[in-house]
Amino acid sequence: MSGAVAYVLQWARIQSQAYAQLSRDASDFRELAYLNIDPGTGKPFTDVSDLLRGALQSKTLSESGGILGISDGKVVWKANSSVTVRPENDPAFVALVLDKSKLSNVTTERYTSGSTDYAYLVVPVSWIYTGETGALVRVVDLSIERVVKYGIGYTQGGGNPEGLKGMMERVNAAWQAAGRSGKPEFRALVYFALGDEVHEEAQSNVMDYYGDWGEGVWKGAVKTADEARERAKAYEEVGCDELLMFMTAPSATQTDRLAEAVL
Repeated sequence: MSGAVAYVLQWARIQSQAYAQLSRDASDFRELAYLNIDPGTGKPFTDVSDLLRGALQSKTLSESGGILGISDGKVVWKANSSVTVRPENDPAFVALVLDKSKLSNVTTERYTSGSTDYAYLVVPVSWIYTGETGALVRVVDLSIERVVKYGIGYTQGGGNPEGLKGMMERVNAAWQAAGRSGKPEFRALVYFALGDEVHEEAQSNVMDYYGDWGEGVWKGAVKTADEARERAKAYEEVGCDELLMFMTAPSATQTDRLAEAVL
């Protein structure tokens, strides 16, 4: 029980720190817009895009931070290439913050999708002289915060080898930036159901357990021996330390078939 309590407290602390950082970022951006002076040149900003550029250039991001600038319904500014958190690579997230940028109020919420877990901020802004609109978007990757502060590595609960590879790059960069010793460990979870005769039962089990998410989980499950071999090889090639394969139809033959396929 003490371990569970400690995790809850640590997780609450991470979220609290993330939202506190986003609140400070909102205040900083409002002050920059109010003063309307580019710190780099000492001259007034010329439009919303120029203001967003100044905001991005003046912001020092943590290893788990990301940032975007939106102007007239488009992402016009992104963090430099050294930043590992890239919210612009998630189309669903971009669509979400584009909608939030049209609101008159500041949005501070949480976004989760697959392995992505962001605390994010959207601060809308408008240019009274031209009617141009836009927003500053800041994110804190909560999953990386957890790993770097309290974890020994990262486990991919669903997805594919390329997805794990991308997360490994981000975690490794954050790990080094945080001064952690050693190397983080990486694991991945894959469901399997080998043999046509078990597919109906396996699919039913997955759908019952995951509900609305079941269809996507079942689609990603390994269903043939060839797929099992290919999936295991692909995870090995990206550097996964341990691949955890869970049967979705309880049967001893499933274990035998998996062993024959991958060992």
